[in-house]
Amino acid sequence: MGQSDLFAPEDSIAITVKCADISGAWEFVRTLLHESFQRNYITRHFPVNKVVFQENLAAAMDSRYEWYFGYQSDFDGLLNIRIHAISQDEADTINMILENSSILFEGMALLNIISETSSDYFNDKINAQEAARIIQSRASIYISEQS
Repeated sequence: MGQSDLFAPEDSIAITVKCADISGAWEFVRTLLHESFQRNYITRHFPVNKVVFQENLAAAMDSRYEWYFGYQSDFDGLLNIRIHAISQDEADTINMILENSSILFEGMALLNIISETSSDYFNDKINAQEAARIIQSRASIYISEQS
């Protein structure tokens, strides 16, 4: 494994209920979340290990360094963005947001609505317009019930 997009923020780690070796699976997950792994292999995204995240945040405040972010745009070609060191206030804001976030994603019910309805679409039971209408209707009802 090399330093790359090993995990993106939207990636998930899971162990299925049918796993033959639960303790081995948990050991593998632990390895992915351990400081040494996060420090050596998670380089393009925020590490989820708190110690490594704080190390990266401290490094991001070091004014001796600048980072460059390359982005391939279909319209403008390769865009290079220079990122300067962050301030202590910005680091404090990042930590405050993280410390005060209790739920990052509470969307399983919405994902289930989408999954169930899209399954009907992919099985040719309904067309795309009907699938979109059903998803919108069920999602709106669910969201209004949560308020």
